[in-house]
Amino acid sequence: MGWRELGEEAATQYGVVDIDHALRHVTHRQVKHAVQTGRLQPMFTNSGTYRFSGTPEFWEQLLFAACRTTHGWASHKSAARMWGIAYVPAQRVELLVPEHQVVRLEGVTAHRSNRILPRHVTTYAGIPITTGARTLVDLSAVLGDQTLERAIDDALRRNVTTVKELGACFEELAGRGRRRIAHLRPILDARVPGFHPGANAGELRVARWTVEAGLPKPVQQVWAVAEGKRYCLDFAYPELKIGWEWDPWETHGIRRAFSYDRSRRNDLELAGWLMLQFTPEMGRRVVVDRVRKAIEQRSFRLSCVEAQ
Repeated sequence: MGWRELGEEAATQYGVVDIDHALRHVTHRQVKHAVQTGRLQPMFTNSGTYRFSGTPEFWEQLLFAACRTTHGWASHKSAARMWGIAYVPAQRVELLVPEHQVVRLEGVTAHRSNRILPRHVTTYAGIPITTGARTLVDLSAVLGDQTLERAIDDALRRNVTTVKELGACFEELAGRGRRRIAHLRPILDARVPGFHPGANAGELRVARWTVEAGLPKPVQQVWAVAEGKRYCLDFAYPELKIGWEWDPWETHGIRRAFSYDRSRRNDLELAGWLMLQFTPEMGRRVVVDRVRKAIEQRSFRLSCVEAQ
C-alpha cells in the first residue's frame, strides 16, 4: 500500500482523492509532505480534497471534487451539462445538498433542499448527480418557459428522462414551498401521452411558430399509408391530409436518402396528401404563411366537396 495504489485510485476519479482515501494508503505525515512539495494540490481551502500534480485541470474534475468534499450531488445547470442537455450553458459548479448543510467552497453554488429522495439522485460518469427528471424540475425554478421547454424536449430526445418520470418527480416536489416550479405544470400538461419531442429542435420550433400564429396545433408523428407503404410524418393535420417535414440537408446528404425522400413524397402526394417541406433557411414568416395557405386551400376544397 502506498503512493502507487493511491495514484491508481485517483486515476479513476478525475485525478482527485480526499483525505479519507489517502489515509488508506499513506500516513498523515506523508500527505502533509506531499502538499508542501506540490505532489498533491488542494482543490479547495481546508477541504481535505486534493488533485495529483500533473493531472490536467478541467471542469468535470472540479465538479467531482466538489461532490466528494460536500457529499452532495451535481445539480441544476451542472447536472444539465453532465447529461448533455442543450440550451442550459453551465460555467460554475452547482450542487444539491441537504437543507441543514452549509457549503462554503470558492466557485461552488450549493442549493439546499429538504426533499432529496433516493430515486432523485444517481451516479453518472462516476459523479454523484441528480437524475434527469430531478435536474429539469430543479431547473424550472431558474429558467424561463421557453428555455425550459427546449431543455425538456432535448432531454426527452436524448432519453435522459421520460415525460412520466418528469411528471412523477414534479408531483413529489410541488407544493412544498416550491412556488417557483409551478410554471412547469402547464409545460408537462402539454406533453400528453403520444407526445414526441421531435428528431431535433428545428421540428418543434416550426410547430411552435404555427401555434403562436393562431393556427391549429399539428399532430406529431402521424403514420400515413401510401402506395402500400407506411410513412411517418413529422407533423400533420390528418383531417385535411396536410403533412410537413423539417428538412435539414444532413438528413438526406447521401444519394440513397435523397432518392428515398423523393419517392416518399411522390407516394404521399398520389395518396392525396399535401406535403410541405421546411428547411433551416426558412424563417417564421415563410413557414406560417405556407401552413396557413395550405389549411385555407384544403378547407376550401373540402367545403366544395361537401356542398356538392
